[in-house]
Amino acid sequence: MDKVELIQSLNIKKGHVYLQNQLPAQISNAIYQYGSSEDYHVILYVDLSTDLDGSKGLIFTENNLYFHLTKKGQINYQNIQSITLKKNKKQLFVKIQTKDEHYTFSDTIFDIEQLCTVLSKLTTLEVSYDLSLHEKVLYDISIILSDIENNEYEDLELDEIELNQLDTLKGDMQGIYELDDQAYLLEIELLLPRALDFFDQLGLDSDEIDELVSIREQFNQKQNQAFEQAKSMASNMGVDMDSLKNKSPEELNQMVDDLCDKFHISRNQVETLAKKFMKH
Repeated sequence: MDKVELIQSLNIKKGHVYLQNQLPAQISNAIYQYGSSEDYHVILYVDLSTDLDGSKGLIFTENNLYFHLTKKGQINYQNIQSITLKKNKKQLFVKIQTKDEHYTFSDTIFDIEQLCTVLSKLTTLEVSYDLSLHEKVLYDISIILSDIENNEYEDLELDEIELNQLDTLKGDMQGIYELDDQAYLLEIELLLPRALDFFDQLGLDSDEIDELVSIREQFNQKQNQAFEQAKSMASNMGVDMDSLKNKSPEELNQMVDDLCDKFHISRNQVETLAKKFMKH
């Protein structure tokens, strides 16, 4: 795929998109406002102006990206030094570092992963990933699920039960994005072993799965440390963790209520901690 085909393959999610053989009249104003009259071989033009007057948008040429979004800018592909994919819950970002400045684009306009791929091919630079461990979990799982659905794994055929498991996993992932920050992190940690069990059941093997296994080990180490701290705290509060095994549900509920009243914490906080450590 040559440079023109690469740029024209971009999935633009917002605005009016024009290819080089169908440029509208307002391209002249766009070039005047934020482009360059010396770099006029336009491959792809996106008009993001409210009145379609060319005052805001994106101009892709063979060597540069010109844009006017919240501010004006120009990125020469050969001046790009790094391409970094970042994620914040549902939203993806790409940070493009040039010799003189850095630029950040969100997924409101672009399919960010595809933009990273195109820029990587235009510059021969590898895309780096600035993701937390929890974000890596969701990112890697989404790649694996996509590969399953696109038949990237040879000789893999899912039966009805496995298809239902796949749908459940996808649904659970979507639900996680709607949670508040604390529950969001917790549910990702609970999702990870379920996903790995499913992938193991299917006999899958990939770099993403290896990374997920490594992350699970890191989560387990942190949870073990946190559990020991929780036991110590419970002991300081006069709670014998081992004695809880013999308590009835009613007695446990009363203990939780007493702890909430004594230490001015919510029942939801206690239940969240219990859910996190119940495997211990």
